[in-house]
Amino acid sequence: MGVKITFDDGGLSLALRGMAKNSEDLRPLFTQAANYIEDSVRLRFESGRGPGGRPWKPSRRAQEQNGQTLVDRGRLRRSITSNIGNDFAEVGSDAQAESASYAATHQFGARITPRNGEFLVFSGADGGMVFAREVNIPARPFLGFDEEDRTELELISDTFWQGPVR
Repeated sequence: MGVKITFDDGGLSLALRGMAKNSEDLRPLFTQAANYIEDSVRLRFESGRGPGGRPWKPSRRAQEQNGQTLVDRGRLRRSITSNIGNDFAEVGSDAQAESASYAATHQFGARITPRNGEFLVFSGADGGMVFAREVNIPARPFLGFDEEDRTELELISDTFWQGPVR
């Protein structure tokens, strides 16, 4: 009389083989994640809200011209791009874009003072000249991710790992 033991792994070994195969090229996962974050950042420009839904302080120009904050010419929004490798995804403002010089100012805020002379001089929304001793630009974060983004990235990841072998 013998004893026979069988083990049904419920497809675990097949799933593990698939995960091992999928892990050979993670670019599809990182591409999908970066595309999602790019879209999420662009939606922030439409809604005027940063990560977590916090509204941006309206800019004076947007208020005077009935426009949207950070969307005057759309250059900053158009500069959002991604860089993807086999083990990473980066999303940000293209350093080569015309808007790169002011992306950090809007993301983190800034206090601008004159370098030469007593006043900053610039054109106002009405076309007139403005003279100011300093200008304080509040932070209007457009990059980053929040709980909603984290949930979506988890779904993208789960789908990738549970999907067909690539």
